[in-house]
Amino acid sequence: MKKLINRLSLSSFQEAIDVSLISTQKLRVIGFVNAHAVNMYLEDEAFADAIMSADVLFRDGIGVSFALRLFGLDPKSNNNGTDLLPRVLEVFKGKTIAIIGTEDRILTDMKELLNSEYSIKNCYTMNGFDFSFEEYLEFLNIREPQMILLAMGMPKQEIFAKYLKEQYENPSLVFNGGAIINFMTGHEKRAPRVLRSIGCEWLWRLIQDPKRLYVRYIYGNSKFLFRVIKFRLLECIN
Repeated sequence: MKKLINRLSLSSFQEAIDVSLISTQKLRVIGFVNAHAVNMYLEDEAFADAIMSADVLFRDGIGVSFALRLFGLDPKSNNNGTDLLPRVLEVFKGKTIAIIGTEDRILTDMKELLNSEYSIKNCYTMNGFDFSFEEYLEFLNIREPQMILLAMGMPKQEIFAKYLKEQYENPSLVFNGGAIINFMTGHEKRAPRVLRSIGCEWLWRLIQDPKRLYVRYIYGNSKFLFRVIKFRLLECIN
């Protein structure tokens, strides 16, 4: 766990903007680490390798903030993808973007949003459920986008991002977005600002979809806290 904690980028959103600008020279990957990601990092070797291969990692959520403080690190700002993506998209106005993930109807709405709000007319989409990594790679090789937005969900999108680093030869920015498209298009309502400001956006999502997210947020968060405290105590003892 300490290896992952130490990898987290503690800078402002500006680092992601800087990475976006240099992605025209080579492929770069932006990823995010929340409590759920830490649990998967400890349980899934393929995901652990994938998340560590990202060029820039941001901490996302109050749980990881707690872990950073416990290990004596400054968590600084909460760098979540939902707030960051609109700023990154400003860098890619007039360029080509590919979106892989979520449902076709949501992808259609996102494509219209990028056209109207960000003047991005060259946007290609492909749902993230029905195709192999090889088919996605072929899709990208034909279109050669400058930005690839992944909304396939964790851990699939992180593993695919690592696959792209190894197989995709065109310069591009790969952004691991998760449910960002759902929020931006209004298909999923984001938490009120007051809950976001105190780090309780996870609670809002749980209330909105308890059946799907109960295991992740109740059981998963409890397991995360136990693990963080255990690792820290063992470190102090040793």
